[in-house]
Amino acid sequence: MAVYHYVANKDEILDGLVDRVFDEIDLPTPEGEWRAEIAKRAHSARVALRRHAWRLGCWSPDPRRAPPRCGTTTPTSPPCGPVASRSPRRHMPTLLGSYVYGSALHETSLPFEGPSDVTEVTESMMGLMDSGAFPHLVELATEHMMQPGYDFGDEFDFGLGLILDGLEQLRVKG
Repeated sequence: MAVYHYVANKDEILDGLVDRVFDEIDLPTPEGEWRAEIAKRAHSARVALRRHAWRLGCWSPDPRRAPPRCGTTTPTSPPCGPVASRSPRRHMPTLLGSYVYGSALHETSLPFEGPSDVTEVTESMMGLMDSGAFPHLVELATEHMMQPGYDFGDEFDFGLGLILDGLEQLRVKG
């Protein structure tokens, strides 16, 4: 009960904890190249959310608990700034946030941690499947996931690249 001498309620405690997590996230800078800055922020947010997996359960539409979305007001730096409000780019903060959050949630829910565990887990899952019923999944597992050095976390960069490529197309179209 002594903690409530310093804070009003549970929500205030959660707000403070969430703020601490978001303080770890690098924000884009207006001076930087937009793609590199957005990628830096996405990677930083993913690392912070994975490090503080408890945060994934506190995600809320409450703007006090929402991650910093932008950090810049440069009109030419998607997805932020005044241009974003007049174009399809306005959807990018939500798209990027959903991708980062979903990736962190997915990664923290996986039954393995890092490349050393993935082969063992994949082999046990393969034993439960009839390879005739799921030929593409079996091919993916054997030719990709079970290969030395595979790290599920590397999939993040592939997806982020697709999102940033789409954003670049929107930026070029103006």
